[in-house]
Amino acid sequence: QMKKVLLILGILAFQAFGGMDYDEKEVKDMIGQRFVTFGSTIRLKHIASRYKMHSHDLKWGSGSHQQSVTAVGFSNDPNSLWLIKEAHGDKPSPTGTKVLCGSTIRLEHMATKRNLHTEGHQYKGPISGNQELSCFGENGNGNEKDDWILECEGQPTPFFKGSTMFALKNKVSGVFAVTNQGHTFNQANCRGCPIQGQRESSCQVQRNRNSLWEVEGGIFFPTIEEAEDIEDDSTSTTTEETKDEWDFDFDFDDQSQNSSVY
Repeated sequence: QMKKVLLILGILAFQAFGGMDYDEKEVKDMIGQRFVTFGSTIRLKHIASRYKMHSHDLKWGSGSHQQSVTAVGFSNDPNSLWLIKEAHGDKPSPTGTKVLCGSTIRLEHMATKRNLHTEGHQYKGPISGNQELSCFGENGNGNEKDDWILECEGQPTPFFKGSTMFALKNKVSGVFAVTNQGHTFNQANCRGCPIQGQRESSCQVQRNRNSLWEVEGGIFFPTIEEAEDIEDDSTSTTTEETKDEWDFDFDFDDQSQNSSVY
């Protein structure tokens, strides 16, 4: 068990940052087997378009003037990583707590520390005319409009897994996070702007194929149960032979080092 965890970390840390070739199906299968836990960081892929939810420190030029949210076709970009947190006002769960389908979560944009958010129906997306989707807050602190209900699609287990198809429904306004290939920024609708080629992400009332997402990759903390197994293994594999074989320090008390990177 310990060697398996170390091997996954060693290979996939390189893959996540473009350091080596990898078998896409094999990595997808690995992700699909993982439980998604609070404290994990994920990339969200739009199923219909295969674009990834994305943000950056760039404000919408209209509407709320909050931080913009788009979708991009490329992967392995730190601006497409989102931290899974508990609902606004809830106490933090222990690292490794599995996320339940149907629970209320927040998604914090890792690069800017602002939460996925929709201010209200009075603000429209610049291309779609749908309700605007944005990022809001400072240092991970926002308000109740950052809360999203995780609606899983055809899920055989009650827990959120790497293979789960899901929709994100805003708890306050009841709209779904979406993107659409028809809402692409280009020279005609966004002359000279820095997000040409990206797609607008927005919110709509209907739940349909444009509201379905999946996990493409990220950094997955082990579940509480897996962490306990790793801890048990670490106490039974302390021979000099094991240390020489791996030839690096691995502190099992540091949960960040136990995470799997995809």
